[in-house]
Amino acid sequence: MAVKKKAPTRRRKPVNPLDTAIDSKEKLAAQRRAEDHALWEQWRAEPSPQTLRPLLRRFEPVLKAKLQQYRAPNVNEAAFETNLKLQALNAFQTFDPNRASLRTHVENNLRRSMRFNAQHQNYAYIPEGQMAYIGVLDRARDELLEDTGNEPSHTQLATFVNQRPDMLGGKKPLTPKMVARIQGNRRRDVISSSLEGGVERTPSRNEAVLGLMHAALKPDQQQVFNHIYGMNGAPRITSTSVLAKRLGKSPSQISRLKSGIAEEYKKYL
Repeated sequence: MAVKKKAPTRRRKPVNPLDTAIDSKEKLAAQRRAEDHALWEQWRAEPSPQTLRPLLRRFEPVLKAKLQQYRAPNVNEAAFETNLKLQALNAFQTFDPNRASLRTHVENNLRRSMRFNAQHQNYAYIPEGQMAYIGVLDRARDELLEDTGNEPSHTQLATFVNQRPDMLGGKKPLTPKMVARIQGNRRRDVISSSLEGGVERTPSRNEAVLGLMHAALKPDQQQVFNHIYGMNGAPRITSTSVLAKRLGKSPSQISRLKSGIAEEYKKYL
């Protein structure tokens, strides 16, 4: 009787722990890319503050890491962090899914913030004495613009303010040269007095905040926002009545839009 031979047992190839770790890491990376892309697609399909915030939160660890990496002396940290968010927003707007992953594109775009540091490293505060006149000059400009429809000169502003003791509030009278110096020491697009009751923030902080805010506002708010800060080619107009006439809206509509912009602005203070 023939003895039946046993079939040789096939020995399993030993599992390499390194290969397992690599596979696991690749799966996690693929999952992360898919989640990033899903949030980006939601924002791209319906750009709004509601879809932008979760996308920015998703990349918050990346922004924090770059904040530490690119930090520079004498630069307002809050301003720099806001500029990083603005660069992330630019990356969201220019992202092409066929060329790279969203995370890689964002990280590459964040390098531009180093230019922001170079520009603002030695940026000085507006002198305290001049800051006291900024709100006064803004109110005077609004009243003259509403009355005449023309941008007032430095001489007209000085004359108007000096004739209004209630507006000066005990401050020294202004000369046209003083008005020119005060207006020259600030950037027209970074003043928050029209929404924040004359509170002046550091210019670098506001510059970054305003760029980020514009993208987060609704279209009708963006129209008002552009005029309030003189951005995107719009003439700077803060008077509610003048804005209402220019945009074809009622003063109450303009007031509501200003309130919405002010609420958005407070989130960045």
